[in-house]
Amino acid sequence: MERQVEIMTLFKKNLLEFFDDLIEQYPQEADLIMFRFFLSEQVPVETLMQRFVQFVLPHRQQISGRDEAFFISNDNIFGSSPKDKVIHFKNLYLGMNAENREMLFQWFDSFLAIVEKYQKCL
Repeated sequence: MERQVEIMTLFKKNLLEFFDDLIEQYPQEADLIMFRFFLSEQVPVETLMQRFVQFVLPHRQQISGRDEAFFISNDNIFGSSPKDKVIHFKNLYLGMNAENREMLFQWFDSFLAIVEKYQKCL
């Protein structure tokens, strides 16, 4: 159980760093700041982990293959965000240069590695 807590803590820490990076890239995007705060203060880490396992882990092949459809066609990764926000975030992705898109995929690679470690502890 202690190992699971360590892994979940690492997952949340990385997720918040991910949002910090996005906020640094897009400081005008108040929704990112609000979403980060919401994840940090309102959502239990267990819920974050469960949602990631449910909605992201099944797409690990798309992520490792750098298939952009993962970000463009998959609404579940945005949680319960309103449709207009989902479209907005997808448009942010489409506006990214190749380097920033690769950075995004690298973040998701690290999230997948953490989630897989978590699942091995179950």
